[in-house]
Amino acid sequence: SAQYGDSVVFLASQNKKGIYVWRIKEKVLSVINDSSSPVRLKDLRINRLFLDQDNVLWIVCDDILSKWDLTTNKVSHFDIRMPGSTANLHILMDIAGTGNRKWLAVYGVGIVEIDNDGNFKRLISSRDGITNLGLYKVFNVSDSLLIATSNDGLFIYNENQRKLFRYASEDGLHSANFEETSGAIFGSYLFVGGIHGFTRVNLDKLLFHYEVPVCYFNGIRLKRSDGVVLDTTNLFLRSLEVPNDVVQVSIHFTGLYLSGPEKLSFRYRIKNIESGWIDVKNKTFVDLIGLYPGTYDIEIVAYNENMDKSRPIVLTLIFLPKWYQTWWFRSMVALLLMGILYGLYRLRLSQIRKEQQIRQRIASDLHDDIGSTLNSVKVFTNLAIMKPENNISYLEQLKEGVQGAIVGVRDMVWVLDDKQDTVDHLVGRIELFINPLATAQHIVFEKSVDATLADRMLRKEEKRNLYLIIKEALNNSIKYSSASTLQLRIYKSSHDKCCIAIQDNGVGFDLASVQRGNGLNNLQFRAQQIRYSIVINTAPGKGTLIVLSKS
Repeated sequence: SAQYGDSVVFLASQNKKGIYVWRIKEKVLSVINDSSSPVRLKDLRINRLFLDQDNVLWIVCDDILSKWDLTTNKVSHFDIRMPGSTANLHILMDIAGTGNRKWLAVYGVGIVEIDNDGNFKRLISSRDGITNLGLYKVFNVSDSLLIATSNDGLFIYNENQRKLFRYASEDGLHSANFEETSGAIFGSYLFVGGIHGFTRVNLDKLLFHYEVPVCYFNGIRLKRSDGVVLDTTNLFLRSLEVPNDVVQVSIHFTGLYLSGPEKLSFRYRIKNIESGWIDVKNKTFVDLIGLYPGTYDIEIVAYNENMDKSRPIVLTLIFLPKWYQTWWFRSMVALLLMGILYGLYRLRLSQIRKEQQIRQRIASDLHDDIGSTLNSVKVFTNLAIMKPENNISYLEQLKEGVQGAIVGVRDMVWVLDDKQDTVDHLVGRIELFINPLATAQHIVFEKSVDATLADRMLRKEEKRNLYLIIKEALNNSIKYSSASTLQLRIYKSSHDKCCIAIQDNGVGFDLASVQRGNGLNNLQFRAQQIRYSIVINTAPGKGTLIVLSKS
């Protein structure tokens, strides 16, 4: 309610009916609501009516602040917004002020200063020391003093000192919890009520103390991994080495504040890790766990109820490293990693060199084999042109030469194909070569491959030389052995090594008396290149057996 002179009383309805205007002398009751005229409200959730010295009735609604000038009978409505925000402040609880300065108690936000046109001027909130923003009533006692009731005490803000003071039940209040509409000033007394009654405050005797708390360390406890606790109570300790077997450091501190030690709260920060302060309320110790070896500066400050803070106290903790965290161990690990990387580099360089050697050998084979074949083709072509009467003979030789070149090129392409590097692929390639030749000579070709070796990967050089060795051995058997059967077997030896056997049932030969030509020497040379041993068992009339085994 609010009273205008001695003739009009304004009463705000709690059930959203608007404002009842009771004209005492005329005994007339009228209603101002969202459909009345010429005065109309925008919000019927009214929390407070306040008549200022300029005969302006301020209507505080949940979301709207309205101003009714009783002299001109005009109403203005204001949406109160914070700077940079598009949303209105809501749950407006109370208003107070004189002249062009008004103060709004906004629940959950703080005390908002506005001018008579509803423009935002300033906010007094948590950063100024209001520890509970559940605000209800606000009083402007003088130009420099604001008083607000809350869910957690009475807050008094001195604008001249820019300081905020909090009072609770331990300071003499009936309780720290107030009701949202219970409060009034009569003369030099402030009456505020809530749970357990009400308190009368003599505003003339309101005192403000400016005692600043002092903070001290009063103990450091070090808990080792074996459960043993080391303790020190040196009040003037400023630096401490923490052994490498300590798993928890507990820093204990206290504050000296004669006006009320129970009102102290504490904050700390580790400067080397973060710049912001961590509020531990009234807890008087901090546990540090899991910090890496190094030097850390721990700062602690004490705050009183008015948010006056002590000078920071600093403790330097030097966490000693474990053996595997020392610089020399890390240097050894770094050197080991560098050695491994260098070894991998050398291995890769060796692989590249081997691949280069393979390419050079393939280029040499192309030059020697395919090149000589194509040169023969050129010779027979010239002869066919010069001597047309022998064309049939020359063309047959041309056909053989071209066919040989095609087979040689296909062999080279197969060797270079990364998708066909297994033993099974090698056997498949041998079959493509031998089957047509064996069929033409009425020779039975048989193969046998150990299932455990079929998917064994072959290196490029190994694949190439095994193919050429087996191909040459089979080709020699077809040409010279007069055999009826040829066998290719790939199996594991008694030492779990890969063995390849090429055997025929042909005429054989005397290995001691035969002159070793390019054929046998080539077999021996290619086997040595891939670290295989080669054994040839043969005798006249006994056939021939060639065994390749991995060294």
